[in-house]
Amino acid sequence: MDKRKDNKGRNLKQGEIQKKDGRYEYRYTDLFGTRHSVYSWRLTDADPTPAGKKFGESLRSLEKKISTALDKGVLYSDANSITLNDLLEAELKECVGLAEGTVRGYELAYNKFIKSTIGKAKMVTLNYQTLYAFYTDIASKHGYSPASICKALLTKAYTKAKKMHIVDHNIALDAFDDIKKYKAVKKTKHNTPEEDRLTKPQFEAFVEFLGEPSPKVQRDIHLLLKFFIATGCRASEVFGISWSCILFDEKVIKIRQQLNNYRKAIKGTKTKAGNRSIYLMDDLSKLLKYEKERQDRENIHISVEGLADGDYLVFPYKDVREWNQSNFAYRLSLVERSYAQWAKANNKPTIPHLHPHIFRHTYCYSLCEAGIDIKVLQEQAGHASITMTFDRYVHRISENRIVDESSKVVEGNIRIMPKVSQP
Repeated sequence: MDKRKDNKGRNLKQGEIQKKDGRYEYRYTDLFGTRHSVYSWRLTDADPTPAGKKFGESLRSLEKKISTALDKGVLYSDANSITLNDLLEAELKECVGLAEGTVRGYELAYNKFIKSTIGKAKMVTLNYQTLYAFYTDIASKHGYSPASICKALLTKAYTKAKKMHIVDHNIALDAFDDIKKYKAVKKTKHNTPEEDRLTKPQFEAFVEFLGEPSPKVQRDIHLLLKFFIATGCRASEVFGISWSCILFDEKVIKIRQQLNNYRKAIKGTKTKAGNRSIYLMDDLSKLLKYEKERQDRENIHISVEGLADGDYLVFPYKDVREWNQSNFAYRLSLVERSYAQWAKANNKPTIPHLHPHIFRHTYCYSLCEAGIDIKVLQEQAGHASITMTFDRYVHRISENRIVDESSKVVEGNIRIMPKVSQP
């Protein structure tokens, strides 16, 4: 195949063409797959500029700069016009190895807070004051957590921009660190597991309140709450429990899956440590057997993507669909309101704000206080690290129990006086 030539008989390289008016064009593709062109009246530096035409760099000189810039990850002609949106949209397409929920959170934060505001700004024009004001506004109106997610996104964008030699420094981190440093925005206080649980009197009162299904606690959420209390499972694990996970004869609940709220499908547990077996207590077993018989009798079979044929969810929402974080939060708020009225009328203790993890904290903290081995507690909670179990629960046990437990060991095994032989 003959090579293309210019009007002087010189071979043209790939991407080079000569227009009918004698001007040269070089076409290339940037890092985002967008086509661009640069033009010159001269092919090489040795070529003269045609009479009446404006002097400019030769095409080959421009090509060399473009090639060097692209090798460094820079969009040659558009480096100064790249916006924050350009980088973030590319980053969101390349989220590999992240949990689907994390990616979904990034997408929601990007679309809600960034895309139509600072996302339109060119990277080279963004400065510390702009990002500081952006973080402060988000945190003051929507809370610290959304601001933190935006920080994570901007950090990704600035990391890429730095590699592309568009910016020299990651000011996204500086601006956010200074918000914390000067307390321009106060981070929402998260209660510790010890504070964010039901105390024994509160727990006993709440169980008494649950009693049997009633208008104040309808059947579907009544059984769901008792399962939360008896297992300490995460909400997504409870929503994804299917009948194949309940081994009645072995008195075991196999935690092997969870429900993905976004796709309404079954997926694996949060971590490998999430795969575990939990003891099926007798009272819960009776309730579940009754529920299984009811569902079979009334032909209530709720399935989602990922469940085997003939396997169905244990907990259907109003017998028609699966539970999710949204409908559970709403129903739990109604239970909380009903409990407050019941507690006031019956002189019972008030309880903290109800959410799925309060039952998990109560479960784990109760086992810890009862003296369960820390490794067993880690396995029951499904924690990936024993450090997490220790930091959340073990180091919070009461001082009296520490003294009591240590006294049993010390008195029987440690001596400071010589053993007196019996005559």
